[in-house]
Amino acid sequence: MEMTCSECGHGFLCRDVLNPAYGRLAGFWEHEPRRRLLPAFVRTLGWLVLPFLFWRRVQLHHTVRPARLIVWAAVLPVSLLLLAAAARVAFVLSLAIQGVVSWRDPVLFEMLINACTMPFVQFSHGHVYVNLDTTVLLLTPCVTAAAMYPLMLFLLPVSRKRSRVRLANLCRGLAYGLSIGALLAAIELVISASATALALTRPVTINPYGFRIDQSHQFHIRYYELWELAILPTLLLTMLFFVWLAWFWNRAIVRGFMLSQGGLIWALLTLTALLASVVVSIVFSWFEWQITVNYLSQLIFP
Repeated sequence: MEMTCSECGHGFLCRDVLNPAYGRLAGFWEHEPRRRLLPAFVRTLGWLVLPFLFWRRVQLHHTVRPARLIVWAAVLPVSLLLLAAAARVAFVLSLAIQGVVSWRDPVLFEMLINACTMPFVQFSHGHVYVNLDTTVLLLTPCVTAAAMYPLMLFLLPVSRKRSRVRLANLCRGLAYGLSIGALLAAIELVISASATALALTRPVTINPYGFRIDQSHQFHIRYYELWELAILPTLLLTMLFFVWLAWFWNRAIVRGFMLSQGGLIWALLTLTALLASVVVSIVFSWFEWQITVNYLSQLIFP
């Protein structure tokens, strides 16, 4: 039996109120038991590719599970980055096992540190180089835009109360909007694993200048070669993410949350998210420039 809420005017099924089982969505990442998490992850990811499918299935009355949201937004990308670091560390340890680098050589310790911190921080001959290219060009503007939508909705309490949108619903939108983090971490994992495989299969080469490049340098060469090949597709993927994110929140505001004047609210939020991303990118670019200038100054005037 379908009824209409006397407060907000939205329709609802009596079963959703009387039977707690209808607060769970079959096949959804947040609601499936642990033994079926992998199929639920794949299915939910498929819904997210087409946001109208996601918000047609996931509704306001569906129970929000914060722990699963944290795993999706934070634990998953961090786990992928740790796997990428493990591949790089395994390569460095393989050099020591083969005798390419001595266990007592200080270079081994430096290589292990770099393997753990690449591509964000690098250590070289006592100098620390902070590389913010990935953060500035890819992650920071994406995260800023993804966070601005729920933040601005949180600052519209009247519209939210009229549609009965809870803070938990905004957190759900934020978590799935941050899927770009896992995607970029997956790219880093693929590049690290590929660079390791290429370095191990090509122990010694001769560069164009006639110098022999041993296995200890092969990884860094292959790693950055692969990133040079992947940077343009990754940038295009990032631009597509902004289009997807706008579509995702359009369906969330208009279809999922059913806000009054949802189209207008979505347009204002999209403009705000875009401006915030540009400002944050400019600030981080200036910060990276200062770090680069200081680093070069240390090299020229030690």
